[in-house]
Amino acid sequence: MSGGAPGLELADGDTVYVPELAGQIVVLGEVARPGAYRLPRGARLLDAIAAAGGPSARASLENVTIYAGGDASMSAGVAIGQGKVFLGDGAANPQLGASDIVVVGSRVINVTVVGAAARPGVYELAAGARLLDAVAIAGGASALGDRENVMLTR
Repeated sequence: MSGGAPGLELADGDTVYVPELAGQIVVLGEVARPGAYRLPRGARLLDAIAAAGGPSARASLENVTIYAGGDASMSAGVAIGQGKVFLGDGAANPQLGASDIVVVGSRVINVTVVGAAARPGVYELAAGARLLDAVAIAGGASALGDRENVMLTR
C-alpha cells in the first residue's frame, strides 16, 4: 500500500483485510461473523471462534490455520486439528497473540462442471473430492462427451 510493491491481482473469492495497527485478532472463513475482534490477553482459539459467532454449518474444525502476528503468507500458517477436531485446551486450543489471524476451513468445496456432462452446473462436494466425484455428481459424460479427455482447470 505504500507504493513499494506492485498491486496484487485479485481472484474470485478473495478476502481483503486492512488491519488496525495492533491488538485485534481476525477470524475468517467458516464462522458466523468473520471479522476483527478485541479479545482479552490470554484468549484461546476457541474464544476467538466463539467471538465470531461460532463455526458455521460448513465449518471444518479439523482444518483451522493460525497466522501469527498477522503474517498471512503461505509459509507462515500453523495448521491446527490436522484431521481431528480440537478440544477444550492445551495444544489443540492454543493461546492467541495480538494481531493473529485465524482461518476456519470448510468441509465442502464448490466445483463447476461444464461441457458435455449430462447435467453441467455448480456442485457442492466434500473437501477432498476427486475429479471422478465431480463428473459423477453431474450425471457423467453425455452421449457426446469424450470420457478419455476430461480436463481440470484451476
